Amino acid sequence: MVALSDLVSPEFRSLIGRAAVLVGTRFGGSLLTLVYTVLVARIATPEDFGLAMLGLSAALVASIPISLNIEGGSIRYLVAYRQSGASAKARGFLRFNLWVLLGLSGLLVLAAAAAWGAGLLGAATARDRVVLLVALAAPILAVTRVYGRHATALDAVLRGSVPRMLIRPSVFCLVLGVIWASDRTIAADTVMALFLVSAVLTALLQAWLLRGVFTFAPDGRADISDWRAWVGTGLMIAPLLLMRENLKNVIVVAAGLVLTTAEVGHLALALSVLGIVIFAVKSIDIVIGPRLSRAIQDGRRAAASIYLAGSGAIKLVGAILGLSLVLLLGDAIVAIFGRDYRPAGEVIAILFLIPVANAVFGPTDIVLNITGHRRTIFTVSLWSFAALVAFTALGGAIGALEGAAWGAGLAYAVQQWVLWRRCLREAAIDPSLLGIRRLFGRG
Repeated sequence: MVALSDLVSPEFRSLIGRAAVLVGTRFGGSLLTLVYTVLVARIATPEDFGLAMLGLSAALVASIPISLNIEGGSIRYLVAYRQSGASAKARGFLRFNLWVLLGLSGLLVLAAAAAWGAGLLGAATARDRVVLLVALAAPILAVTRVYGRHATALDAVLRGSVPRMLIRPSVFCLVLGVIWASDRTIAADTVMALFLVSAVLTALLQAWLLRGVFTFAPDGRADISDWRAWVGTGLMIAPLLLMRENLKNVIVVAAGLVLTTAEVGHLALALSVLGIVIFAVKSIDIVIGPRLSRAIQDGRRAAASIYLAGSGAIKLVGAILGLSLVLLLGDAIVAIFGRDYRPAGEVIAILFLIPVANAVFGPTDIVLNITGHRRTIFTVSLWSFAALVAFTALGGAIGALEGAAWGAGLAYAVQQWVLWRRCLREAAIDPSLLGIRRLFGRG
C-alpha cells in the first residue's frame, strides 16, 4: 500500500507545514487576545479597561514605524542573499535593520524623557504612566516582530512566530488569570506594566530560540549598499501592514482621539469579539493563495476565477453565519465581559461591515500583489489608512461610539471597493462575489 507521504513531495509537505504553523499561530493569537481582553474587562473598571486597551493598541501601532518596516523585505532580500552566497549583504541587511530599530527606539525613549522633563508627562496620572509604558513597550514589540519576520524568511517559522503570537499572550493571560482568580482589581497602568513584562520575556525567549538561525551570516564585513531598496520596500509595505494585521489597533487609537476611555473600551471589546470572524475570513485567502498565484502566473484565468468564486462563496456564508450568531447571541457574548459592557454589543453588527467587505470584494490586495501592481496597493493603502483614522475620529466626534464604528466600517468598505475597481482595471481579474456565476456555469 502506498503511503500518502510517498505521493507528496518533501517541498510541498514543508510548504503545507509552514502554512499550517502560520495559520495555527495566528488563530491561537487571536483567541488568546480575546481571552486576555475578557480578563482585563473582568478585573478593571470600564474606564481603566478602555485606557489599557488604548495603551496596548498604541504600543503595537507605534512598533511599526520604529523599524521602518524594513523587516518586511526579509522574504525578498534575506532569501536572495542566502541563496546567492552574498553573506556580506545578508549581514548588512540584518545590521542595518537593527541600527534603524535601535536608533528610532532611542529617539522615542528620548522624546518621552524630554516630555517628562518639560512637565508634559509625569507619574501623577494613570494616563501619563500608560504613555510612558507605551514608549518602553513599543521597541520591545518591534524587536520580536523584526526577528520573527527574519526567522520566517529563513524557514524558522516556529521559532520566530510562536513566541510573539502565542507565548506573549499566553504569559499575559496567565498573570491576568491569577489576578482574576484572587478577586482583585487593577488599574490601566498595571495592565500595561504586565504587558511590558510579558513582551520582555517573549523577546528573551525568542532570542534564545533563534540563537543559531543567523549563523549563515557570521561576523564580518557588512555591505549596506542596498539600504535605499530595503527602506523603500519596507515603507511600501507598511500601509498594508497597518490596514491588514493592525486594523483593530489603528481603529482603537483613532477612536481614542475623540471618545472617552470607557467608549474606547467598548469599541476595542467589539473588535476583539469580531476578530475571530475576521481571521476566519482571511484564513481562506491564505489557503487559496498558493493555488491562486500559480493559476494567474500560468495564465489560467478561468481557474483563478473559480478559486476566487469558491472562496468568496465560503466567506460569504461564514460572514452571514457569524452575523446571525452575533444578532442572536450578542447579549450573551457581551455578558461574559460584564454588565458594564453592553454598549459593545450594539456596535458589533455595525463593525461586521469589515468581514462582509472582505467577503464581497474578495482578496483584492492578493490579486494585485500577484499580478505585480504593488504600487497600486501602496497608494490605496496609504490614503485608506488616512481615511480610516479620519473617518473613525470624525464619526466618533459626531456620533460617539456608534459613529466611530460606522466611520471605521465604511472607510474599510470603501477601501475594498477601490481595490476591487483597480483589480478590474489593472489586473483584468474580478475577485468579488460577482464571480460566483462561474460556479453555476460549471455546474
